[in-house]
Amino acid sequence: MLGLCLKQIELWGSEGRFALVAEPQTNTVGERLRRTVKEQAIHGRLLRNLEAVRQAVSEFRDRSNPHWHLEKLGFMSPLEAGQACAARSRMNYKALSNQLRALDHDRRRTHPL
Repeated sequence: MLGLCLKQIELWGSEGRFALVAEPQTNTVGERLRRTVKEQAIHGRLLRNLEAVRQAVSEFRDRSNPHWHLEKLGFMSPLEAGQACAARSRMNYKALSNQLRALDHDRRRTHPL
């Protein structure tokens, strides 16, 4: 589960770091995000169960991700940053695959079976 959370944080264009004991200021970015979600998606609404909370947060995400341009993301929205990260990952995978193919080709040429 932790790996999945860290991967999502990376997709948002940030890096995951653990807060230090008795050093709450190291956790301000995560706290600010939670506060923003609570203020904009939850406060002032009557949410009767966990599913209603999930629905409210999901609606907030869908509403804000395409339009919320963040300085930390180079003034891209979280949606744009996620798409850019996915594109980089695809390019990196393709480049790595080509490098491995070339190494295998060289190995076979220099050390035939």
